[in-house]
Amino acid sequence: MGSATLVVYLFHGFAVKGMEYAGYPEWVEHHAVLGVATATVAGVAITLLLACGPVRRLLQHVVDPFGSAEKEVREAVDLAVAVQAHQQDQDPERDPAAPGTLVGR
Repeated sequence: MGSATLVVYLFHGFAVKGMEYAGYPEWVEHHAVLGVATATVAGVAITLLLACGPVRRLLQHVVDPFGSAEKEVREAVDLAVAVQAHQQDQDPERDPAAPGTLVGR
């Protein structure tokens, strides 16, 4: 969960504002003890929800767009290298220095 702390920190405010707009502060004025318990349970639930894998991966693109783009580019380059290596294994007459030419023809 430590790797998701920035996601939780940045996005918990939306839940807080939602509870505020729903009238939670007025409700707590009349139910003080229950309000503390509800806030504690809701806080833990929101934290765990925002830190869970699928939600964290989805929101990570918003939190760190450059890091996400770098990861995507790195994966694309690795895939291109793997495809190129596979093509060279399939056609042994192909000259690796000149990808479009065949040797000996």
